[in-house]
Amino acid sequence: MLDDTIGLVKKFRTARDRWENNDILDLKVELKICRAQNGRENHISASDEVAGIMVGSTSNTTPDRDIIIEPKFGKLQRVSYIHPKFMALQYPLLFPNGEDGYHNRIPFTSADLKNLKERDYISMKDYYAYQFQIRQKHSLTPRLGGRLFQQYVVDAFSSIEQTRLWWFRKNQTILRNELYSHICDSVRTGDYSASNVGKGVILPAGFVGSKRYMQQNFQDALAVCREVGHPDIFLTMTTNALWDEIQKMMVFLPGCSPENCPDIISRVFRLKLEQLTNDIKKKSHFGVCVGDKFVSAEIPDPKKDPVGYAAVKGFYDTRTMWTPEYEISLHERYRPRTMFDESGFPMYKRRRQDITVHVRNADLDNQWVVPYNRDLLVKYQCHMNIEICCHARSLKYLFKYYLKGHDTATIHVTGRKKRTTNSNGDEPIDEIDAYFDGRYICGAESAYRIFGFPIHHRTISVERLPFHLPGQKNCTFHSNQPLDKVAEREKDRLSKLEAFFLLCNTDATAQQYTYQEIPKHYVWNDVERKWNQRKRGYQIGRLSYTHHSSGEVWFLRLLLTKVRGPTSFEKLRTVNGICYESFRDACKEYGLLDDDKEWHEVLDQCSSGGLPPQIC
Repeated sequence: MLDDTIGLVKKFRTARDRWENNDILDLKVELKICRAQNGRENHISASDEVAGIMVGSTSNTTPDRDIIIEPKFGKLQRVSYIHPKFMALQYPLLFPNGEDGYHNRIPFTSADLKNLKERDYISMKDYYAYQFQIRQKHSLTPRLGGRLFQQYVVDAFSSIEQTRLWWFRKNQTILRNELYSHICDSVRTGDYSASNVGKGVILPAGFVGSKRYMQQNFQDALAVCREVGHPDIFLTMTTNALWDEIQKMMVFLPGCSPENCPDIISRVFRLKLEQLTNDIKKKSHFGVCVGDKFVSAEIPDPKKDPVGYAAVKGFYDTRTMWTPEYEISLHERYRPRTMFDESGFPMYKRRRQDITVHVRNADLDNQWVVPYNRDLLVKYQCHMNIEICCHARSLKYLFKYYLKGHDTATIHVTGRKKRTTNSNGDEPIDEIDAYFDGRYICGAESAYRIFGFPIHHRTISVERLPFHLPGQKNCTFHSNQPLDKVAEREKDRLSKLEAFFLLCNTDATAQQYTYQEIPKHYVWNDVERKWNQRKRGYQIGRLSYTHHSSGEVWFLRLLLTKVRGPTSFEKLRTVNGICYESFRDACKEYGLLDDDKEWHEVLDQCSSGGLPPQIC
């Protein structure tokens, strides 16, 4: 059949015959347990899913796809992942007619075909989000591929990620970022070219999932907790493939199974997550209750609560893999009441009872129950773990848990000779390759991200407040701009800190606030580069994190958290009418460096916005 429908099949057979007549080196990919630089282990666990592992550029690897064709005349050519035939070449069984896939010149139906602009063409993400919708009278052939369809979903999202990263890498040479004083120094020395200033390969915080993105959101979350207090609960929710909504969708997909439809699973999970959020926020499911009234770590009595017992039994989440070392360390002790350890983590009530649940050829009692909420477990019919957050020490664990970054895997390819690499320790770190290398992507995550569902949400807004020493504000410019023009433009373009000084000069009300408190009462206008009086809404300010060993910048930050209404850098250094030469001297005169007060301040700042390695 394929010979009659796909003209590419004959080409595949030709390539197969060519390789069969040559010696082929068999390669084997092995997953390895390896500890990453951040301390996390890349665990190997049993999982019945299709996933992709993305690698960066090294001497032995390339991030490009190895779909290569050999023309009748000429050298080998690699097929781009934005080529219309890319998916047809990769998945001939899913596209038996060899139909075109995505390319970058597909216009929107509403676009003016006579006057097309760049924004009139759909993106790769929009294309696949459209393709993965279920419509009547549309072909279901790709979905009938089973696990191959999972691979197609993973391949689609990895192509989207590659495209986004390619854009950031391409524009590294277009945009530059450098200190204003360094630009002025270059102008004074007669160097007016911007091509050699501000170079570097970075992955900015605007890229969802990047290290900077996670770190910024982590510090924002801690800033919210500093303002409104620590959270009350920590809740994790896992999809149940047997949800009624998923099973009802299978009626429209004859021959398909839920585990091979990650797009449907991700959409239903998103709906359930929004429903759960609504129950907690608007319907006040937890209300003002505390402790055991909404968190339990015991098995319900099957006679008094048969529904609750059935739910716990059906979604029993054990803490053990039934190996001796796990059995010893992961089960909990019996306790007559709920209490808290020295670190503030709760130790829930687990009474010794005769009630057990039979799981994996074993009878398990209250020692093995993961804390849960009975009503939510019955309503949502899925694994749901709930923990009480009652101490500030548990905050970092909570936020590091869900902002730890994407999953990674370490692979080892055997069957070929290892090449020697000439690594230079002085070479700058490529953040794009660091993000790329070892990225583990499964079907559920791929579908979730293709549909554009957020991976992070916060109801309280946080205004990030950068600061800088005099003349050292960051400037962004294009590589083809003359530096003298950049310096002239940036001279009158105020930073947030400089605009704060100007505000304190012109508005007496602002003089009662510190830099960190300004966003509560004023709104930043990025176009006019000024602070305007806040008329509605609520926002928290957060000073950018700075290491305590960074010298004058750290002492500047310390003063900005203490001094109210400064009108200039000089006013920050002025104490009792005397303007000191350095910010450190001003801090000393304020008494901020007396005895161990400086180090107490360091630890307080690190505890509210830094991680353990940053304290060293």
